[in-house]
Amino acid sequence: MEDNKDMVATTETVEEVKDTKEEVAETKTEKTYSRDELNKIIATEKSKLLQDIEAKRNEAEKLAKMKEDERLQYERDKAEQELNELKIQLNAKNLKDEAIKIATEKGLPIQYLDLVDFTKESAESINTKLQSIADARSKDLEGYLNSKLKEKAPFQKAEEKSAKDPYLAGFEKGWGNTK
Repeated sequence: MEDNKDMVATTETVEEVKDTKEEVAETKTEKTYSRDELNKIIATEKSKLLQDIEAKRNEAEKLAKMKEDERLQYERDKAEQELNELKIQLNAKNLKDEAIKIATEKGLPIQYLDLVDFTKESAESINTKLQSIADARSKDLEGYLNSKLKEKAPFQKAEEKSAKDPYLAGFEKGWGNTK
């Protein structure tokens, strides 16, 4: 009897798995490529690989032609160049992190920082740029708000010949009748 319960549970589980596979198959749409598109993709990847291989081959030939001390000097220069590039990237990342902190303190949207190339900037130049962006943004916001909040001039009636206050006119009439 228990075997039948297990069998029924297993059958239900298999049906659930089939249903979910069908749902996934229905939601998953794959792009099909024509032969021409596939050939173009293969050709571009092949050309990239050939360029990489050619560059490595030229590098190896260049190193083979050099003497031992020249090769060591070349490798050292290459390593120094890579190190400098990594330092520049690290410095740019640190500058961007600081700029994000400063921008959030000043209430500037972080998207403005996409305009700055951090690899070619110093901390002082970034501070001046952030300050000028903040100033320009506040002026723009102020101008926008002033234009939206500006009230229309109050409507004025054309003045009548007797511009007496109606309250005073009624008061004078009332005092005039008592005499």
